[in-house]
Amino acid sequence: MTPDPQNRIILAAFNARYAHSAFGARYLLANLGELRACAGLLEFDLAVQPRIAIEKILACEPRIVGIGCYIWNIDLVTRIAALLKRIRPDIVLILGGPEISYETEQQEIFTYADHVICGEGEIEFAKLCRELLGRRTACDTQTAEAVPQAARLLLAEPVDVEQIELPYDLYTDEDIAHRAIYVEASRGCPFRCEYCMSSLDSCVRYFPKTRFLEAMQKLLDRGALTFKFVDRSFNINIDFALEILAFFKERYRPGMMLHFEMIPDRLPAELMAAVADCPTGMLQFEIGIQTFNEAVAHRIRRPLNIAVIEANMNRLRSETGVHIHSDLIAGLPGEDFESFAAGFDRLLALHPQEIQLGILKRLRGAPIDRHSREWDMVYSPHAPYEILQTSLISFDAMQRIQRFARYWDLTVNNGQFIETAPLIWEGCRRDACDTPPAPQMLHLPEATVPQASRLPEATVPQASRLPEATVPQASRLPETTGFNPHEEIHQTRRKNYPHWTQEGCTYFVTFRLADSIPQNRIREYEELRRKWEEHHQPPYSEQEKKRFNELFSEQVNEWLDGGAGSCCLQNPEVSRIVADTLLHFDGERYELDEWVVMPNHVHVLLKPHSEFELSTILHTWKSYSAHAINEELGRDGRLWQPESYDHIVRDEEELSRIRNYIRRNPEKAGITVEFAGSRRDACDTPPVPQASRLQPEISPFAAFMQWSDWLYKQTGTTGNLHMVRLAKLLMEFLTKQKGLAERTVAEALWHDYSRGNRPDLPGFLKKFGFEKPVTEKTLSSAVLPRQARHRQD
Repeated sequence: MTPDPQNRIILAAFNARYAHSAFGARYLLANLGELRACAGLLEFDLAVQPRIAIEKILACEPRIVGIGCYIWNIDLVTRIAALLKRIRPDIVLILGGPEISYETEQQEIFTYADHVICGEGEIEFAKLCRELLGRRTACDTQTAEAVPQAARLLLAEPVDVEQIELPYDLYTDEDIAHRAIYVEASRGCPFRCEYCMSSLDSCVRYFPKTRFLEAMQKLLDRGALTFKFVDRSFNINIDFALEILAFFKERYRPGMMLHFEMIPDRLPAELMAAVADCPTGMLQFEIGIQTFNEAVAHRIRRPLNIAVIEANMNRLRSETGVHIHSDLIAGLPGEDFESFAAGFDRLLALHPQEIQLGILKRLRGAPIDRHSREWDMVYSPHAPYEILQTSLISFDAMQRIQRFARYWDLTVNNGQFIETAPLIWEGCRRDACDTPPAPQMLHLPEATVPQASRLPEATVPQASRLPEATVPQASRLPETTGFNPHEEIHQTRRKNYPHWTQEGCTYFVTFRLADSIPQNRIREYEELRRKWEEHHQPPYSEQEKKRFNELFSEQVNEWLDGGAGSCCLQNPEVSRIVADTLLHFDGERYELDEWVVMPNHVHVLLKPHSEFELSTILHTWKSYSAHAINEELGRDGRLWQPESYDHIVRDEEELSRIRNYIRRNPEKAGITVEFAGSRRDACDTPPVPQASRLQPEISPFAAFMQWSDWLYKQTGTTGNLHMVRLAKLLMEFLTKQKGLAERTVAEALWHDYSRGNRPDLPGFLKKFGFEKPVTEKTLSSAVLPRQARHRQD
């Protein structure tokens, strides 16, 4: 809205971003009465330079400037006020808004104000302007009467919503096309939640229904489609809510969206039926859970009927097309890290499209401050006054939660990774490559961490305690290697060794400790291999591959059996870690055949499932076991040799030979071993008891926290990340840290990337053979782009 150069009253609004509109300022302007003709509105966002804002304000030659103060703009408007009064001290500065309405005289900005209106200002602002300008000639600068002395601090009473003017005609065509259109059908909230400013106004006042709906019709006629209701408890009056819904449903057009803040446990059958009858995407419900901890909810006077809330949210997701935006708050008095994490997991299980994780803020005037001393609640002295720590959550833990919230917005709420993001937490099981969630990492009491080493002994079915009948043997494997000599064999080279793979094959794998072969032997080996490769060029024939195996892998096995190095795997507790690691995903990601844990190396026969690559499985085994063994032995540094030996088993004869080799390896080396696994064949001797398939669980919260901690370590920022960069980081984390198959992750990323109508092909996905998408409109025009991004195709 461009003010007239001769405006005597300027309302300067500083919105969080351009897409927002100043609802309060429009109310003040609409209720100026006869002064409206000489008043105007200037809107800025937080990116504006203070001197630029001042320049534009002064260009209107105002006598009065009104500014609304909110938690998100108080720092900027304080600087604006200081500059304005220094340049033009004659201009009357009137402040209002929730941020200046409480603890008013303690704030710096108060020193620059001529007048402050505390509370709802529609009536009081107009009254003050009349006094300042003079009633008879308010717009006449030549003959204005002497300005009467008005009080500096004015306490406004709640207005009569049936009498004030509605501001909706003041939305411009630009606003309707590009900004959020804020509306309200009621003011006040019947609840007393202590973190919220609305708890100070317990009387719910409804705007006259006829006037309100007539105003909405005018907006609809002008093309408005998006309506954000600011009512704090829209569904407290069910009949009123039903009438509003019916009005908009009758006038529905594709792209219409209504945003309501809903009370989660007040969705009776008639309201649920009306909601279910609305088109998909028409409704967005903001459902503030805030906490699932009933003691905490009671402490802050937050009504909480968990059973009803969960039932209602499940019904909304299963029976309606509502887009659910749900909220949790971290740092509430008496809630610890574990409780907040459990609440997040509980909310995630209800499948809202968006979860907003807020950090508790100390809003001026809100009753939450009464708990500060009891719970050692320390808030930032700077806006937005977020909690820094409590007696139950340290500053470091709060920082991690804040990063978690930011990365959740970037990765999940943004809606750009609807297929990839769930891979971070789905399954809720710790992958073998993941770092065990130690108490110091999650800040949980030790007893709450489901780690193998902390479970009571009787609950851990260790290898030596398993009866033979319970051992998950490899007999489920078909009597075939899966190798097809007529299909392509993929050849790669990782560091020193050549590797060959073919989908569906059985592999013989050996990985060893880093100190298992003396350096002089390694140099000898490398020299022999160099000479061999001088006379044999890839791609190698089957005969050459066989000869390579005879010359080099068998030679290495002989050296390994010599028992060089620390041989820490002969320690029963250490070998148990390796055995449990191997069996962690047996039957899920691969099928184990024969395997044995030797003092300084491990032999394994396995057949990977089609969606999991051998290299990823090996990385998973070595990464997890290295961490656990180093922790067990109190050591650090490299445990395993970085590269492993792997060989495609060509036929059943070779399979039998390798099985026998693995079974007899301990005897051949002249030792006994604690852990080995054996396939049960008719001619087999009774199998060696296998290690337990211990599957320690990790919650979705802990899984995403691992991603959050890792992402922060990689980037060092919580700022915006370009989608391609974030996608590449997701690929690295999910494959190298979580152990998922590259192809699985790549397909999810490509589906997500293609959904955004992007015509390009990211470089890191090219090797997977994806084709560039056809550039056509894929997002439904029936819902907002942000909502559409959350919908599965």
